[in-house]
Amino acid sequence: SLRFSNSGGRRFVDHFSGIMAPIGGLRWWGAGREGSGAPCTLPAGQFIITFFAEDAGAPGNVVATRTVTPSCSLLGALEAPPYLAGTDVYQFDTTFERSVVLSEGWVSIAFDDATTCSFNWSSSLDGDGVGGRLDDGVFTSLAVDLSLCMIEGPPPSEGEGEGEGEG
Repeated sequence: SLRFSNSGGRRFVDHFSGIMAPIGGLRWWGAGREGSGAPCTLPAGQFIITFFAEDAGAPGNVVATRTVTPSCSLLGALEAPPYLAGTDVYQFDTTFERSVVLSEGWVSIAFDDATTCSFNWSSSLDGDGVGGRLDDGVFTSLAVDLSLCMIEGPPPSEGEGEGEGEG
């Protein structure tokens, strides 16, 4: 399934743990959908990736934010379920200028564009079954995994601040 995740009031988060190396980038999958549910083509744009600390089963304080313009590859169109048929699915890839060091926490990926075409993050069959939704900062726990692959990066240089955006 697909989960609406834009930089406005609603975005989805996925829990992760056991990360032993710096996070130097991400790969994720998703699609564009209009508010009516009709498929649409996402315009080229920026995504805001936010890493949160783990806080008793919920996203805690923001550890790092990265604003990125990922590469985007069309993978093909969904055939099922019927309400998603014809929706193009994309793979997004990005690397960070500064790695993020976080062995357990939460990550959100939100499309930063005010068009009528919204980013919908694809769910995954792999993971820990722990995810959720942030509605204007209010967390709702959901038994969902979102498509996400973390890419190992170099250790951040000493003295580099976390929580800063990249542009």
